[in-house]
Amino acid sequence: MGTFGTLLRRCLNPVGDARVNPIWILRRMSVIHNTYCSSAKVTENPDGQFLEVTVNGTRFAWPANVPVHELLRICGELDVPTHPHQYIWGQTTIKSGDLVIDIGACEGGFSALAEELGARAIAVEPSRLMQRVIRRLFEYRGLPEPRIVAEALSDTQGNCMFFATAKFGAR
Repeated sequence: MGTFGTLLRRCLNPVGDARVNPIWILRRMSVIHNTYCSSAKVTENPDGQFLEVTVNGTRFAWPANVPVHELLRICGELDVPTHPHQYIWGQTTIKSGDLVIDIGACEGGFSALAEELGARAIAVEPSRLMQRVIRRLFEYRGLPEPRIVAEALSDTQGNCMFFATAKFGAR
């Protein structure tokens, strides 16, 4: 059975925690992103090498040299309940006292949300630039110093080189 068939089967006949929100089959990622980006209320304030960006009332830090629309794509994952990358859905909840590991934390929005919900978050992020963004975000939101693991994770052990894409500037 192909990927679509497997996804449809999991929607109709969930097995344990493998249930998939059926609306995800019907939504294209580009439509979700474009709708969110066109409707989001955004303000930007320069802050040295960062921008302080407020999206629908929530503060974020973002590299000043990266277009804000890239942040909006990420914010949609946190804001849109039917987004395929929505982190809190169904049986996946966050409550006070939980330990949340945010692998590939990027700007730290999910780590910050977890902290705001009372969990202890560990942000795993290899980019030094984005580690600084996470620290600034936690400052903006008045959260305790973030716990950041400056590593990349893989299914194999070893060393590798990590390069940030050009749009995210130098590490």
